[in-house]
Amino acid sequence: MDLVFVRVKDFVKHLLPKAYILREFNGSFVYQVPCEGFEAEKLFIEMEKNKDRLKISDWGISQCSLEDVFQKICVP
Repeated sequence: MDLVFVRVKDFVKHLLPKAYILREFNGSFVYQVPCEGFEAEKLFIEMEKNKDRLKISDWGISQCSLEDVFQKICVP
């Protein structure tokens, strides 16, 4: 695995220790982050402060969709 990807994953793990990776494809990572203890302001500050150093070109957060919830509940 590319060293840049390892550094990004380590950074996210440090910043969001309870998050776990859902998908990884072509240098993009999708994490699920529990709401408990989540501090959006801290995430925004730290990501913006470190994105150049970690070579992160784009990032974002979103709530899960109804389809995500359905798949989580109904698909084994």
